[in-house]
Amino acid sequence: MSYKVNRKTIIITAIPALISIYLRIAFRTFDGAPQPDQILKGTLPIWRHPDLNVRNKIHEYMSSSKGFDRMMICSENGDVECRTNLREMLHKAEEDIYAKSKLVSAMMKSEVNAKRPNGNGSVRISMMSSKGLISAMNSNAPLILWMEGDFIFGHDGHLAHLMQAMKSNNEGFEVLQNAVWARVHTRLAPEHRYPAAPDDCTTALEYLLRPRHESGLGLGGGGLHIAGFSGGGTLAAITTLRALNAGREVASLFVESPILPTASGLKRWGEGSPFKSNSYYRNAYTRLNPIRYLNWSVNEYANIKSGGVTNVDEWRTAGKKMKLPPLVLLTEKVSPLHDAGVEFGAAYRDAAGEFTQVHYRDASTSHGVAYEYDRRAYSSLLAIWSRIITSTHVGK
Repeated sequence: MSYKVNRKTIIITAIPALISIYLRIAFRTFDGAPQPDQILKGTLPIWRHPDLNVRNKIHEYMSSSKGFDRMMICSENGDVECRTNLREMLHKAEEDIYAKSKLVSAMMKSEVNAKRPNGNGSVRISMMSSKGLISAMNSNAPLILWMEGDFIFGHDGHLAHLMQAMKSNNEGFEVLQNAVWARVHTRLAPEHRYPAAPDDCTTALEYLLRPRHESGLGLGGGGLHIAGFSGGGTLAAITTLRALNAGREVASLFVESPILPTASGLKRWGEGSPFKSNSYYRNAYTRLNPIRYLNWSVNEYANIKSGGVTNVDEWRTAGKKMKLPPLVLLTEKVSPLHDAGVEFGAAYRDAAGEFTQVHYRDASTSHGVAYEYDRRAYSSLLAIWSRIITSTHVGK
């Protein structure tokens, strides 16, 4: 019996094998690949990680840790110019992301400055709205206070990806049409260590909400929603806790991939890594949030511990003053920070009780790329958050 071999079938069958071989080679030869003496117990190589699809694996191997390494060297040597140049490179890349987004480009933008209470300069806030520049017409719109990412590098353009993903559902489109977005540019470490960054977030929040006759902008009449990604997720949680303790009503808290210590790591702060957990060891080879830089930036320089947000009692105390808002939480299975994010969600749920909603998704991706490689989980969570924002706005 004879049969014809289909060339297309052979190519399709061979592609996965070729990619696997390529990734095995990359695992051993690319910059940043772990050496044999660095292999940790229970750590999974990227090329055979079961929670990553092929595209995410390629993204991992095409990424480099050189930028993170250079920032560590610059800071440890006190080279301010080097550190500034690295930040400017990232910020230029961020501006390119926003410029390429038709959604963001179509919005009206303005910059405002909130004076710090101690007279030490001001906090820059980038405003965006589909309904024109900030004016009285925005006062009853939902206000989304967005916290930028990395504690050392600063903003990273992640919000543009989130807004693009939000556009895919009807509720999200309505939010994009009606909300005022405010990106807070906080002071950065190591020049300004904790609590400088959360202090800036609180200053920005108070300025945006304060009535105009009290030298504020008088925004947030349609509900205050606090959100952030990575280090910004941590700042969002801290800012929410502070706002509740100050008697401010918060309509929702959106936290994506927060940089938080585990409970055991927090107790032993300064003794090794504050992030040690099963996910820390399992995902130690990731390059999108390398553990060497992660430990250095948080433990040695930023000194951002948790601001109390991993403590159940802190949230319970705040909840006695103001009702805890719904929590919308995303973690990623291939992030060293995964287990810490899960712990945070559990602490919040325990404090909030049965009357407060906690919405959670666990994306099968590396840190910060769920919008690209697990769109189902990401979009479904954004749809939930959009409904919360819309319903809050209608309620106002």
